[in-house]
Amino acid sequence: MSLRAASKQFGVPRATMQKRLKFSHLPEPYNLGRFERTFTIEVDNQLKQRVAEMEGTFYGMSTADLRRIAYDFAEINRTNVNHSFNRRQRMAGKDWMMNFIKRHHLAVRIPQSTSMNRVLAFEREKVDRFVSLLKSIHDQEYTEPRHIFNLEESGVTSVPEPGKILAIKGRKQVGRIASGEKGRTVTIVAAVSATGQFVPPAMIFPRKRMKDRLIYDAFSGTVGYCSGNGWIDSTLFCQ
Repeated sequence: MSLRAASKQFGVPRATMQKRLKFSHLPEPYNLGRFERTFTIEVDNQLKQRVAEMEGTFYGMSTADLRRIAYDFAEINRTNVNHSFNRRQRMAGKDWMMNFIKRHHLAVRIPQSTSMNRVLAFEREKVDRFVSLLKSIHDQEYTEPRHIFNLEESGVTSVPEPGKILAIKGRKQVGRIASGEKGRTVTIVAAVSATGQFVPPAMIFPRKRMKDRLIYDAFSGTVGYCSGNGWIDSTLFCQ
């Protein structure tokens, strides 16, 4: 079938079919539109790898960081890279960024704050040492799964952050009734075994004396303790 006949039968412009045949020997993806790629596939993949490496080391890039890096790379390699990035802002465009995120199946996420001590402690040698010690103890004692518990603590404020509300446009200040201006932190400690058995939680209040009414209507079996700042310490942990 000729190109003219195929174009008429399938409703595809003849020029498009000719261009498709012209680049058919090239590996996918190749450009068939009027917009050309800014970076080669290899460079594009290197940028994605860099994003993954930074995220893995707890120094993830923001979208603005990515746009600046793309612009700087294009400027440094201007002899080989023909770009149309904004030279006044010295950043790649938002359209390029969104296409990059979509092309590499990335996502814009809000990171969880992680302390430097926790990051430095999470090293292969230290993790291997921990696993080795855990295995030796397990081999010596043969601890059953029902005796292995994971404990977690979390702080809960007595005055939670108010959610978004509707208000008259232009009002300078919007308020919402709460139990106080600033809340006090109550620590909740919970634990569960490897077989799924839960231990009733413990609540630690920032006060000197414990009163039963503080845990009124709490989960069955909940126990209450007190500390000066509402945090858990070694004594309370043993209790």
